[in-house]
Amino acid sequence: MLVEGAIERFLTTAPSVEALPCERLDDMHARFDRLEHDIRLVAEAVALHARYQLAVTPPVHRERQREAILLGDGRFKVLAEQVDRRVRQETIDALHSQSQVPAQHETGEVVAEIGEVATWATWPES
Repeated sequence: MLVEGAIERFLTTAPSVEALPCERLDDMHARFDRLEHDIRLVAEAVALHARYQLAVTPPVHRERQREAILLGDGRFKVLAEQVDRRVRQETIDALHSQSQVPAQHETGEVVAEIGEVATWATWPES
C-alpha cells in the first residue's frame, strides 16, 4: 500500500490547480499556529519573570516611597522622550523618502513640504 501510494504520487505529473492554494493555506495556517504557540511561551516566560521579581523584591520603606516615585517618574520621562525622538525621526525619514516624488492629495493639492509637516507633526506640550 505504501509503495503503491509512492508510485501514484511519483507518476502524477502535476497537482491540481485547486489543491495548490489549499496546500499553501494549510502550510500558512500551520506556521501561524506555531507562531502563536511561540508567542504564548514568550509571554508566559516574561510573566513568570515579572512575578519572580515582584516576589523577591522587598517593599520600599514608607520614608523612601516618595523618593522612589520621583525616581520612577524621572526614568519614565526619559523613556518617553527617547520614544518621542525616535518616532519623530522615523516620521521625518518616511516623509523624506515620500517627498522624492511630489505627492498630491485627493483634491489635487500638493502635500506640504517636510519642514511644514514636521512642524504639524509635533506633539503638544503638556
